[in-house]
Amino acid sequence: MAFDGAIHKTAREIAEMQQLIDMGRLPRNAIDEHYENERKAVFGENYKTDRDGNPIEQGKGSKAQPTLQSVEAYRKYGKSESAYEQNLQQMERDLAAYTEAQQKARRGRQATVRR
Repeated sequence: MAFDGAIHKTAREIAEMQQLIDMGRLPRNAIDEHYENERKAVFGENYKTDRDGNPIEQGKGSKAQPTLQSVEAYRKYGKSESAYEQNLQQMERDLAAYTEAQQKARRGRQATVRR
């Protein structure tokens, strides 16, 4: 099934897809394929997953590359999460550690260039 550009289908649209599958008008794996295309649209064509099969965020703003903007966005929009305070503190620690590691690497590169 070709990707139709829809990033997210409603429950009603999924039910309609199921009816079309039952009638033989869509392939049996159409819904699974839709969810796979949805993941690719959100996380990238070559997204990676954790051991449970959940997509791993990558790039700037992810856990591996935190940014001040990602922390501030969580501060503004994440307040409804049950572990908000703990998550925010962890994000701030991760950002500080990442920033320190980046600065250390930059100083190392600069020292190598000066030699």
